[in-house]
Amino acid sequence: MENVKIIRSLDELFLYAHEVEQGAEFLPVKLEGSFPLSLHIEGESWDKRIDKRSAQYVIALQTAFDDMLEEFAPEAARDELLVKVETKEGSFISWADIDPILHKLVDKMDNWQAFTSVITGIAAISGYFWWNRYVAYREKVELEKERTKQIEEQEKTRQKEEEEATSQEEARQETLREAFKALQSRADAEPERYASYERPVRTIVKTLEEGDTVAMNDTEDKIPADIAKKCGPRRAPRSEEEITYADGCYVVNSRRYDEGEIVLELEQGNTQIKGYLWQFDENDREAFIASLDNHEKRDSLPFSMDLQINIIHTRRKLKHAVIIGEGAPREGKNCVPLDSILSR
Repeated sequence: MENVKIIRSLDELFLYAHEVEQGAEFLPVKLEGSFPLSLHIEGESWDKRIDKRSAQYVIALQTAFDDMLEEFAPEAARDELLVKVETKEGSFISWADIDPILHKLVDKMDNWQAFTSVITGIAAISGYFWWNRYVAYREKVELEKERTKQIEEQEKTRQKEEEEATSQEEARQETLREAFKALQSRADAEPERYASYERPVRTIVKTLEEGDTVAMNDTEDKIPADIAKKCGPRRAPRSEEEITYADGCYVVNSRRYDEGEIVLELEQGNTQIKGYLWQFDENDREAFIASLDNHEKRDSLPFSMDLQINIIHTRRKLKHAVIIGEGAPREGKNCVPLDSILSR
């Protein structure tokens, strides 16, 4: 098929994202085959049965993908896109089917920036960044050892023979590792955006006991519990609430009283948000409700209103709107369209 990139595994997906970020032409992706995530924990207290620890991991996995869908495919029916997890023989081997979610996310990506953002998030959820930090830690330890001892000639010879015997698969793994390094660098540069996607792995790692090991997906490294707990993502800054002025014309889709007060369902552009009347004093509140009644009698729902609005939000999520008044935008306020607040 022309002008389409066929992807048959998660590894191919990560490698393609790396190629695109390095400047390769971006082609729409067509997924073929299955794309499971797996996690293998060995330890005396772990078996193939589900307990509180593994159940929390599954819930965190679903939550992470829900967050990703909210960010990249907000129109998706998240209640129908569920992570399906089965356990296999072993201390604890989970096998998560994410195919429906992955298809929904990738099908929405029509530009390279959005595509690499999505794949970075999936790499974070999968645990590959955790594994990558462990490998970097191990390499640092080995480097320190080499600095403190003289390498024997026999060891030099053995290493040379191993280098000469490097297989195609080992070379492929190294190429894949380079892709993870690049994607991880992207994630570490925006911890407020990507650190939360590592919550599923963080949830399970913090429950590991002394003597336990964990391995992510197809990696052969068994990471000891004490080291795994040191390999978490860069801590994201606290998502503090911000206020952005968003005066303008809004569509009032509905008017509800189910939260013990009047709540307006507002829409501007492609974004919907709840609007509250908290800021009004009693007189202004009555005047605004009277104006609302007149609009509804004259135009019926939905109808348009020019509103003065403060939007309460974090860097990733619009939380709600506080209606300040009705009329033209306030003088001296830098007002931003609702659709543009999170993209600034």
